[in-house]
Amino acid sequence: METKTRTIVTTLASHGENGCGLISLSLETGISQDYLRAFLKQHKQYCASIDNYKFKINRQAENSESLDDIIKSIEQTRTEKYIKGRVNKAFCLGVIVATCIPVAFNFLFYLYELWF
Repeated sequence: METKTRTIVTTLASHGENGCGLISLSLETGISQDYLRAFLKQHKQYCASIDNYKFKINRQAENSESLDDIIKSIEQTRTEKYIKGRVNKAFCLGVIVATCIPVAFNFLFYLYELWF
């Protein structure tokens, strides 16, 4: 993922203040327009919109002094989001298991009493 992020950010930066359209960005990077749309929508603080059809690097956002800072910040945000998602899934699974185990034991105990 870092290579796609690096490619998108460096390509946007190479166009300077004039910005780059989504189709041009897709053709230059070889990344699908759907992925680029989602990426630009998700990282609005670093990718500013110009005239609703061009995008450029937003140099006024925090952690945007250099391209490496922007890339590190985006990757850190992505990693944090991934970890929070995993923790959420683990918690939900734990709740489900914790509620199902007593019911299953009661059912097994009931079957044991019927057979013996």
